[in-house]
Amino acid sequence: MIKDKSLVYTNENKILIKIFYIKKMNENLKCQSIYWNLLVMLEKDKSFWHSVFIRELWQTKKCDEIYNLEQLRNNYINHMSKETHERVIQFKSTPTDELKATQSVFHYRMWTKKKLIKGLTWTNWLSFYTWHKVQNIFN
Repeated sequence: MIKDKSLVYTNENKILIKIFYIKKMNENLKCQSIYWNLLVMLEKDKSFWHSVFIRELWQTKKCDEIYNLEQLRNNYINHMSKETHERVIQFKSTPTDELKATQSVFHYRMWTKKKLIKGLTWTNWLSFYTWHKVQNIFN
C-alpha cells in the first residue's frame, strides 16, 4: 500500500504528463520547422532579404533547450553590431542595415548551415540529405 498519494499516477496526473509531452513535442516540431526554413533559405534562394533570415534565426532562441544556437546568434550580432541587429529585429532597418545583414549571412553561411543541420532530428536530417537534395536537382 502506498502511503504517499503524490506518487500515485491518477488519471489527472496522466493527463498532465500527456499535455506536457505534447507541448514539448509541439515545441520540437516548431523548432524543426524553423531550422528547416532557414536551411531552405540558405540552399535555394540567394536573393532573399537577409534581414528576414536574421529575424528567423532569432526565433531559434526559444529552441535552445532542443539545440543551442546561442553562440551562432551572438556571432551574427557581433558581426552586424548590436544596434543594427536590434533595428533588424524590430523591422526598422535602414538600407545600410540590410547590407550588414547580407554581409553577415554571407560570412556565416556555411557555419550556420552546419549548425542547423546538427539541430535536425534524424528523420529531418535524412529528408534534407535525400528528398530535399533530389528535389533541388530537378528544379
